[in-house]
Amino acid sequence: MTTTVAELVAPAEREETPSGLVWLVRDSWTEALRHLRALLRNPELLMFATIQPVMFVLLFVYVFGGAIEVPGYPDYFSYAFSWIQAWMGLSVGSVEAANSAGFLWMFPLTFVSSAFVDPSTMPEWLQPIARNNPFTIVTNATRALYNGRPPGSDLWVAIAWASGITVVFAGLAARKFISSAAR
Repeated sequence: MTTTVAELVAPAEREETPSGLVWLVRDSWTEALRHLRALLRNPELLMFATIQPVMFVLLFVYVFGGAIEVPGYPDYFSYAFSWIQAWMGLSVGSVEAANSAGFLWMFPLTFVSSAFVDPSTMPEWLQPIARNNPFTIVTNATRALYNGRPPGSDLWVAIAWASGITVVFAGLAARKFISSAAR
């Protein structure tokens, strides 16, 4: 059977737009490869993108990890908040903006907690915020465990905060990723 010129130049049939888990994995892999190729052309970014996470893991595991013996200690403070960072990174236009945006929520949340000062020394209007801050809950639970005291409900509330933050921001980040990948 011979092929006519009209068949050769006719537009190809369009495949159905991929969706579902297979599409998500394939699209994620494509995006990862694109970013890795771009990193190879920018050695400074590659160096900082590689060194900074390693530095933080080493800091939390070896500096703080020996002082606070809580199972999974490095995993609780980082996993839930990494989803906030993922969502923010997908919401802004550049790596620099994502890096700066991370400090906008983390800086006040860290300092308006019991991590550095007792919330009772803060202004009255700020005390309820500081007492219910997830950093305060986790700090109080780890201090109690470190000092051999029962953490009370703080341990369960800390786990609830971590779970809630993970569910909410993993969902938002996934939705943002899917909607931006569809464009």
